[in-house]
Amino acid sequence: AELLVREGALDEVRLLLEKIDISRADSDTLEARAYLLADVCDRLNDNSRAFQYAEEANDLCRKTLAAQRTRGQDYLDQIRAVSKCLPDIRDAGPAQTVGEEPRPAPVFLVGFPRSGTTLLDTLLRGHSSVIVVEEKPMVSVMEHFVNQLPEGYPRALATLNSKQLQNLRAQYFRELDKHLGVGGSTRLVIDKLPLNLVHAAMLYRVFPEAKFIFAKRHPCDAVLSGFMRAFALNEGMVHLLDLTDAAHLYCEAMALWCATNESLPLQVHEVTYEALVHDPEPELRALLDFLNLDWEAQILQQDATALSRSDMATPSYRQVSEPIHHRAAWRWQRYRTELSPVLASLLPWANRMGYELD
Repeated sequence: AELLVREGALDEVRLLLEKIDISRADSDTLEARAYLLADVCDRLNDNSRAFQYAEEANDLCRKTLAAQRTRGQDYLDQIRAVSKCLPDIRDAGPAQTVGEEPRPAPVFLVGFPRSGTTLLDTLLRGHSSVIVVEEKPMVSVMEHFVNQLPEGYPRALATLNSKQLQNLRAQYFRELDKHLGVGGSTRLVIDKLPLNLVHAAMLYRVFPEAKFIFAKRHPCDAVLSGFMRAFALNEGMVHLLDLTDAAHLYCEAMALWCATNESLPLQVHEVTYEALVHDPEPELRALLDFLNLDWEAQILQQDATALSRSDMATPSYRQVSEPIHHRAAWRWQRYRTELSPVLASLLPWANRMGYELD
């Protein structure tokens, strides 16, 4: 079935998957089958069945030991704790560096999951002056260090002294160097991990000169797409297994991101997913200007770039290894009935981001 999807034989894929005798299948196989059927039925415009299969897959995943051991509430508690600390972090100001001139700060590519970060990642990899480090734990290493201080994370962010801040930079770069290829240190490093947006206050304290790329997508599409895809589980992504939980995470994460931008002078460039897939060149030219990079036409060949990659740490490989298409933009409108329980919480965010409500 996976091979047939690549050939575009979607009706045959669906028939094959629905005919399988699943009476002896293990839970991993059942889950993978349901996620693939959700994708195939969606592409066949059978919205109701696609959503039902996504629910089936997520229900199976929720029952796994890994999901039950994942402390999703801790993640929400941390988001709220960071929000409460923003005034103190603002008053503390940026890091004061001493001694040697530090290495250039990375660029942080953030956004809610399924907002086009992997597409942007792949496009930017086509630029000769860029290296993208995808979903590696540099920021987690810093968070762990701060959490060992007496006040813990995030309260200690406001009281970090110059030596501690330099130590955090050094820890970040030590971890980063584990993941850079040959010649990587001479290029602009883009650290791509979408939900690092909840750590933007820490990133500002440690890298006040850093730039952020924020990937924006209609909230309903981002939440729907997250709900219908398989992810590696962690305290953040476990919320995507339930539609209401996914919408709640979206609202909490976006509230913190907006509050952080209002409190701190972050350098942020916004890339809109719908504009990127409709006409990528203007969006990419503006982004490269923000990054002080020259235009290189080959970055538009994202499908060739994706096929040349040896690995990809997200569930988006099949999409970004194809030419850019529009079918995922505004998809939520086909699922208004299924999304009805969360529209009241998501549509105000769409309005705030400049999307028309209808």
